[in-house]
Amino acid sequence: MLSRIDKNLIIERYAKGKEEALTERYILEGPVQIKGDLGLTDEQWEAIFEYLVFGFDLLGKTVKASPEFFTETYVKYGILHLREVLEVGDKKFNEAWEKLFDFVAVENKALLYHVIEHREEYYQVLMAKGPDYLKKILQISAEKYEDLWLKVLDLMLSNFCAQKFTEMDFDHGIRVFTDMMNRARVHRPLVKNFGINVAN
Repeated sequence: MLSRIDKNLIIERYAKGKEEALTERYILEGPVQIKGDLGLTDEQWEAIFEYLVFGFDLLGKTVKASPEFFTETYVKYGILHLREVLEVGDKKFNEAWEKLFDFVAVENKALLYHVIEHREEYYQVLMAKGPDYLKKILQISAEKYEDLWLKVLDLMLSNFCAQKFTEMDFDHGIRVFTDMMNRARVHRPLVKNFGINVAN
């Protein structure tokens, strides 16, 4: 693990005065290309990455450069996958991540689209584990997300009602169909139906 002095030396050598250029390269090429070109180890890159994230909003600029990609990724795979893609799973990135979450999940409505796409799974979680657990999974436990939570609950309610309506509609349809067939059926003796000659 690099010491604070080592980190500062790496930042001074590779990042000071080059923040904008590094940010643009990160957005266009990604970290692997930069590490390779500069001959950096993972630890050295991490020092530069943290410097750019905390001091120059690297994550915000990256997400805002391709909002459709990050929104679609969130909708399809969820929040943990998005954090993995951006390599910000560690708790030290929570504050920076919250800003991104607010942009992608709340402003761009990705969370609601994600819940709609995975509503069956989340409905089962809600029924089995309760609302607090679902809020925790969706990472909307904070009070500021209360309005968003109400929208999620509305989606869950809609899903529940749709399921019940479909079940009732199906049952009702079977009853109507059975009743109609019973009324339309021509009752004939078995001997006529099967051509049985009782005389033999």
